[in-house]
Amino acid sequence: EVLQHDRDKERRENEALRQALDEKRREQASITQQKAQLQREFDRQQRQKTELEQQVGHNEAILQANNRRVQELEQRLAASTAATERIKQMLQRSEEVRNIPSCDIHVTESKLGKGSYGAPQTRPHTA
Repeated sequence: EVLQHDRDKERRENEALRQALDEKRREQASITQQKAQLQREFDRQQRQKTELEQQVGHNEAILQANNRRVQELEQRLAASTAATERIKQMLQRSEEVRNIPSCDIHVTESKLGKGSYGAPQTRPHTA
């Protein structure tokens, strides 16, 4: 009877140990599964990070090319604006010259006392 009692006690202890061991194995399996899931998520985020870094590099290259293009266009605009201003001034001078009546040119030359070929006019002597 004492021997049977000791065996029963040992069986109960072994069963409790088996249950505790099973629980630890389930916990370990759950932890391993969570670890694998976290590793997959980490890998996915690393791939996404790499893709985004490549996109950033590509976008920076595009931005630099666009900045160069903007500078080129600004230079062309400045040159075009300057040329337009010169043309406006030339047109204005041309318009001013066109608006001078031809008789004013004669009068002006006459008042200067110039004759043909720019020689001074001389009055004939009266005797």
